[in-house]
Amino acid sequence: MLFGCGHQSRGFWDSPMPAGLAGMDRESISLVSQLRESRFSYCFSSNKNTSIGHSMLRFGMLAVVPRENTTPLLVKKSLQYDVEVEDISVAGVPLNIPKWVFDSDEYGSRGFIIDTGTTYTMLDPTAHSAVVDAVKKFMKDKHGRDPTSDTSSTTMLCYEDVSDGPAITILFKGLAFEISQKNTWEYYFPDEYCLAIHPGDAVSILGVYQQRDVNVGYDLDYNFVSLRDADCPLEPDGFSNINIG
Repeated sequence: MLFGCGHQSRGFWDSPMPAGLAGMDRESISLVSQLRESRFSYCFSSNKNTSIGHSMLRFGMLAVVPRENTTPLLVKKSLQYDVEVEDISVAGVPLNIPKWVFDSDEYGSRGFIIDTGTTYTMLDPTAHSAVVDAVKKFMKDKHGRDPTSDTSSTTMLCYEDVSDGPAITILFKGLAFEISQKNTWEYYFPDEYCLAIHPGDAVSILGVYQQRDVNVGYDLDYNFVSLRDADCPLEPDGFSNINIG
């Protein structure tokens, strides 16, 4: 087993602990490839109390990889976990985003990937603008609410009240993945909630924030990934059960 050595490691945000990095893609040096396991899963808890425990990563027979709620993994030379996205809907209404926005290529210069190293979901600017416009329209038409920020001069879309906000659903091939409300918005001081989906580049990414309390299971033999809402526990000792909803 090969490990790298960091000389200037630091914790994320305010954490005093040194940060580590585990590669989980198809590269030969990644942890998954070195373990020679074709199945793995994780279930990140939204509970930030690390004194209780930590979220777990499972390999092999311990991995939770149901055959429901799945979408195919596209095998590309980029060795990332590319998936096919057909559209995004807001409040059940498809946005009819042009197909080319999410089309992938062999080398990972565009498309849509699922990632554990990116905090927030990042969308191609065309897709992000469509989502923001649809959310603003819903909030105005349904609740009479205007954003607290000037979205013409900032990429942040924020509201004082996001109760009964619209459901944002990523329409993967064969799988409609609805992002929960707690994973859609992030609280900012004072009393402001901002959309936790940001503009990126030509490669759109499903980030970790939107994967909280979701069991994500990979099967690299059959090339699919499953995403199912789950009660992701913090686990202090050994393993515990995951209640998949």
